[in-house]
Amino acid sequence: MALQHNPLHHRFVAALDETWRDAPLGRWMAEHREEFARLLRPHRSPPWGKLAAAFAAAKLADGRGRMPDAETTRRTWQAVSALPLARRRLVENRSAPGALMARRPDAPET
Repeated sequence: MALQHNPLHHRFVAALDETWRDAPLGRWMAEHREEFARLLRPHRSPPWGKLAAAFAAAKLADGRGRMPDAETTRRTWQAVSALPLARRRLVENRSAPGALMARRPDAPET
């Protein structure tokens, strides 16, 4: 059975991009990704509630125009910080023969 190109990876990267692209909070995090990551690195569990309050005070809304809460701040950061890795993997996979190929569940192992 022939292997087919897996479009799910492309959709994953596009979905991550869309989760924060239009939100002021997500744009800020993307623009300051490296600096913000350095600030979070020493924290085992970042103070998402305090960060959300600071972002709200700076009028950095989420994608729905609401001031962020702790969970929205955490999820936005997860999406923003994962995007470069997802894009990097996509580029790496493009250069590996057959890397973006998916086997159908009912196809025999080769």
